[in-house]
Amino acid sequence: RHYQIGERPLPIVCGEHKIEGFPSVLMDDCGSIRQALVHLIETHGYRKIAFLQGPPGHVGAQERYRGYVATLTEYGLPFEPRLLVPEMGHGIARWLLDEQGLRPGIDLEAVVSWNDRGALTALREFQARGVRVPDDLAVVGFDDLAESAVVTPSLTTLHLPFYAMAYQAVEMLLALMKGKKVSEEHSVT
Repeated sequence: RHYQIGERPLPIVCGEHKIEGFPSVLMDDCGSIRQALVHLIETHGYRKIAFLQGPPGHVGAQERYRGYVATLTEYGLPFEPRLLVPEMGHGIARWLLDEQGLRPGIDLEAVVSWNDRGALTALREFQARGVRVPDDLAVVGFDDLAESAVVTPSLTTLHLPFYAMAYQAVEMLLALMKGKKVSEEHSVT
């Protein structure tokens, strides 16, 4: 679809958000979280993986949560409500260790956050309680923030595919400019 400015129609491709009627390039949030979980499950043998939820209205956060639940199901791991951390800015360690009574390395092997900010907060809180990351507990984020590389230990995080998304959006724009049809939605992991 095109947007009319003056007499000349301009093609539009949306990035990261879907707008009805316009082609979109979206991040595969669900598939990306799945990749992290598959690594934790297959490479490290973890089965007790907590998930830090994001805001209820954030589409990406909800897709990441959907990927978490789907991957647990795919690997035959039970969904344990006490491993689900509601959106919170701090108190993550308190929630998991005190309120849920989980023991690092026993009842809790890894924590995956919907974003790096939550993972960094969790990392600091666990370290303040003497939990050794990654020896006692793995922590994984999503966003690849610069800070993730400079904390000790560096945070394992999922890189956002912005270059691939931009590349795909430009390819779609060029196709539209040539009068070609493009798919309504393209997903990038």
